[in-house]
Parts: sequence; structure tokens; C-alpha cells
Amino acid sequence: MAQLGTTTGRALRYKQPLWRFSSQSAPFFQQAPDMATAAQEIKKKFLSSPSFAVVGASKDPSKFGTKILKWYQTQNLDITPVHPKETELEGIATIGNLTELPAPQSTSVSIVTPPKVTLSILKEAKALDIPALWLQPGAEDEDVASFIKESGLADRVIYGGPCLLVEGAGIRKSLLRRQQTSSNSSDSALIASAWYAGWHSTDFPLEDVSWSKYTHMAYAFAVTTPKPSVISLESSDQQLLPEFVSSAHKHGVKASLSIGGWSWIAILLFECRWEYPGLQGIGCNLVSADDTANFLTFLNELRSTSTGQNLILSAAVYTKPFADSNGQPSNNLSDFSHVLDFISIMNYDTKSTPSSGAGPNAPLDDSCAPGASQTGSAKSAVNAWNTAGIPVNQMVLGVPAYAHSFVIPSSVALSGQGNNTTLAFYPPYAANSTRKGDRWDSPGGLNVCGNEEGPGGIYQYWGLIEDGFLSSNGTIPENIVYRFDNCSQTPLLYDEGNQIYVSYDDAESFSIKGNWINVTGLAGFAMWEAGGDYKDVLLDAISSSARNGDPSRLPPSSNVGSPTPKTSSAASSAVALQSPHLLDSIAVTTASLSILSLLLSMAALM
Repeated sequence: MAQLGTTTGRALRYKQPLWRFSSQSAPFFQQAPDMATAAQEIKKKFLSSPSFAVVGASKDPSKFGTKILKWYQTQNLDITPVHPKETELEGIATIGNLTELPAPQSTSVSIVTPPKVTLSILKEAKALDIPALWLQPGAEDEDVASFIKESGLADRVIYGGPCLLVEGAGIRKSLLRRQQTSSNSSDSALIASAWYAGWHSTDFPLEDVSWSKYTHMAYAFAVTTPKPSVISLESSDQQLLPEFVSSAHKHGVKASLSIGGWSWIAILLFECRWEYPGLQGIGCNLVSADDTANFLTFLNELRSTSTGQNLILSAAVYTKPFADSNGQPSNNLSDFSHVLDFISIMNYDTKSTPSSGAGPNAPLDDSCAPGASQTGSAKSAVNAWNTAGIPVNQMVLGVPAYAHSFVIPSSVALSGQGNNTTLAFYPPYAANSTRKGDRWDSPGGLNVCGNEEGPGGIYQYWGLIEDGFLSSNGTIPENIVYRFDNCSQTPLLYDEGNQIYVSYDDAESFSIKGNWINVTGLAGFAMWEAGGDYKDVLLDAISSSARNGDPSRLPPSSNVGSPTPKTSSAASSAVALQSPHLLDSIAVTTASLSILSLLLSMAALM
């Protein structure tokens, strides 16, 4: 959840935008979604080879063949240039043709030649049983495409784009990361992360962060401006952000900058928090059918830079996959898995409406909810993103340390009488009747679109204790009605005196989520926000079960929990810029930003 006020203070400026997106007409051999998925497997196979060769490099440094040869060198890969006349290129001895390769069956080949030459090379490669070939865009034509299909090479040739220089670094990093992850224990590999909100630093200073319990921490927020070359920081962040980075590194925690808010969306560890590519967000965002494609282009180009190759890149995302050009959830986002280290699924602020009723803030499951309330959950989100091509071990589950409240009369919120009074699930509520939550909640006002909004009705976990919904020891006060929903696996509270209905998370629901992370194989968790917890009750619960598992926390098969009587006081249950002086990563929330400008702005903070 990212609530930002008006941004004032220092703007980081650069002479000119260093980033642009372009749209190109599709080539005649554009691949269908299923073919595109197969192409990703060829790319991974290509870059998994122990040896490489490039055909088409020369003495001309401006030619793509030479640029690709140099790229292999920067990646410290075993590369052999193939040239019939030159004896060496870029200090590497050449061979005259592919037949001179010492191990052709374990060598991937880049081809950067005119189509007629490409055709002869493909014939030679087929005879040698070369495992994978990558054709530079422009190295093919219809005859080449036909030969690839007719000769049975379609499962080993990448053609029709993209350029190796654009996608290669991201795919290699993805492969290396997976190798690293598989060799690590589940405990050491777990991502335990949270956002640190700079505007709450007075109440929650850096020294109060339990650094030893985290692996990653993102600073929220810098924001974009209408100018792609300008990133804006609050004046207070100028001092606090460097202190945040220093504190994180002092404790061995990876520091991230989250660039976002509704004016863009966010950059964490290079975390891109673009919740709604191709769709409207708060109501006045610019939307394009090419948003998702442009976002991928943006990330690929970032990965192709020397700085981008060393960044930890993640994206904080909505529970539904990025939209395709028709505005529907995309079914093929596998390319993102090669440029992002992980995605953080923001499984909170789940939509409730007056007619469908007040629902859970962060449901683990919604398949058992009423039809109109099946608007997203951890389970449905992970399934949707995985179906779209993102591996489960590249997903981090976003979890909230805050609650949503609704003003609902007791005649609607409660059923039964006396000691048998219980809370209703999904009670309807009146629109625009939300009251201000705890002292951190917004009182309302104009949003960034210029529209009037009421108070948020938000309670941090500590706010529930401070305002009397919970006791400090985790028990339920006598005047509060409690019920646990076994469908969403989240609890509910109701203050009958003030007619406040609360959907929240507690230690029990966080422990259940943590165990689900463990058994599902997710990469970890990300909590909004670190300052919302109370004495690490939530953090400890999810950390322990996510690392170690807890069979007692497996979700039961029943759909709804047994109600707790009104008089009960039962206890509630007690996803890098590798420099010691800079942020390790960035978090993105919108995509008109120049990442190179961002990196320069990060450097300016040293």
C-alpha cells in the first residue's frame, strides 16, 4: 500500500532523458504465444552451453557482430570468433568455419550475417548437430525461416528477434540465480523483506528496525515526475535515505529504493511496482496498450547495461498478471522471468464493494468466497502468475501489517443474540462512510487526480492495539467480537459500540501464510510496512513458518471458521547495485522512468 502526499523537496535532474521506448511493426515471422514460450526455452538452452561461437564479427567495432563478440567477453564466457580471413578478433584467435570447433555439440552459435550467408551456416550447423543458434535480427529472411522449419531446426534456433545484446544478460543472470538458489538451503535463500516508509521515521526511526530479521529492505518512496529525466525526493529523504542505506549495509541487509506512488508505481531492489500496466490505476494515469511490452523493453535494455547486469531487479505487482494489448491478463510473461530476480505479489487491499460486502484485506484463498468476492488471493495470484510463465521460486508474497475498517451497523454486522452473537462474513456497507483509522491514517482530501477522497480507515497492527481492538498480549478485549474466516484464513474484529468492522492479519494468519510460502516453494515474503508491526509479532510469525514450515498451520478443508462468542477473550495467537555505499536494488512502480537517470540519482546520494 503506497499512500503519498504532495512531493516537495529536491528533484534530481539530468540534461536529457536517457531512456525511450519504441514500437516496431511485427516481422513476418512473428511467433504465436505458444511458440514464444518455446523460444524462451531455446534461449535458456543457448545460454546454458559451456562454449560459444560468433559468426559475423569483424575488425569494425560499430558492427553488431563485433559488439556481440565483446558482449561474450564481458560475460567471461568461452567465446570463439569464426572468420574465414582474419586470424584474430578482439585478441581472440579465430577459426575459419564451424567445422573447426573442438566441441560443436556443446557450443552455441551467434549468427550475425546476411540472410544468404546465414542459410549456408545453418546447413553447416545442422550437419554438426550444433545444439542452439541465435540469429541477430536481420540475419534471416523468408528462405531462412522456411529452412529452419523444414529442416527440423525450429527447436534450436532463435530468430525474428530479439537481439542477444538486449536479452542475454537478463537470461544469464536468471540462470545463475537459479543455480545459486538450488545450491542454497531454503533457510538461507528465503527473502525476508519489508518496506521502510520514510515519512514515518519520527514514530519508527531506523534504530527500531529489527535488521537482523530481514534480508532485504526497501525505502519508500522517491517519485517520478512528468520529465523522464527527473526523480523527486522529499526534502527529509536527502538525509534519511543515505542513513537508511548505511544502516541496512551495517547489518548485512540489501538496501533498495522504491520509486513510486500513484504518480508512477515503484522501484525496489530495482523493484518495479507497476501494479496495472495497460490498465487504469488510481483513475488519471496514462494508459497504453503497449504498456506491458514497453515495460519489458525497458527492463531488457536496463539489463543490457553494465550497471543493470549487476542490479537486483524485482517488480511489485498486482494479484493479476500484467495486461496484454487487449487489456486482459496476459498468458505469456515468461520473458519477465529472465530480467527480474523476483516479483513481489501485493496480496493486500483486496477489493471490497458496498454491494459485495466487506471482505478480507489479504486472503490466502478466495475460491471458497461468494462469487462477487472472488477478486484475488495469494493462491489465485500465484497460480495466475505461474501460468503466465513466472516460476514459483521467483515469487515473493506481499503481506500487510495493517487492517481495513468499515462502518457497519450492528444489525448488519452481527447475527444472533447474547453469548451467541457472531460476526457476519461479507456484510454490506454504505459507500463513503469510512472513518479515520489510527493516527497514521490519512484524514482524506484531494488525491493526485484532484478528486476528493475520504479517510482511509486503515489501522496498523499496533494501531489495533492502541485503539483497543486488540490487547497488547494478543487477546481479544471483552467489548470486541472476533471471528476467523477459514476460507480467506484471516481474522475479523467488530467494535459494536463504534460500529467498526475490521479485516486484518494477526500472528495466526501470518503463520499460516508463512507455512504456505514454505510448502509452495515461494522465494519469501515482503511486508508493508516494517513500522506497522507491534514488537515483531507478525514478522516473527511469518519468518518462522516460512523458514521452517509448520504442519499445524496448513489451511483446513472447511470453508468458514467457527465463530467466537461475543464474550470470548480467546487469544488471537501470540522478493543490487553491488556497492557498500549505494543501494543494492531498485523498486519500480511505473514505467516512463529513465532507469539510467535513476542510477545516476542513486550515485548522487553517495
